[in-house]
Amino acid sequence: MIDKIVKASIDRFEGGSINNNNNRYAIIYSDNYPNKKYDVPIELLDKNNIIKQEGIRVIIHLDENDEIIRLEYDKENTEKSKKRIKTKLKRLLTGRHLKVNTGKVGTCTFL
Repeated sequence: MIDKIVKASIDRFEGGSINNNNNRYAIIYSDNYPNKKYDVPIELLDKNNIIKQEGIRVIIHLDENDEIIRLEYDKENTEKSKKRIKTKLKRLLTGRHLKVNTGKVGTCTFL
């Protein structure tokens, strides 16, 4: 049996509370299908050693019925995402997102 592989990211957590994992689950969205989400019990994240944090990248292995077989922590893509976010945050904090080089001296355009 060949399983289907979906790259995705943890969007948020719902149900239960931080200290009580009963009825708590992660909402995970697929990269390729933005409207496709998976409600994954916290226990499944724990079982597969997935960091319980928004933005963490995962690889979902599905069977022929689109049921989750297992999850993997996608370390490489998580690090790429963190780096991209840090770069964007740095631009926001320095105000560089407000300036556009128009080729004319002393001009800028506000977005």
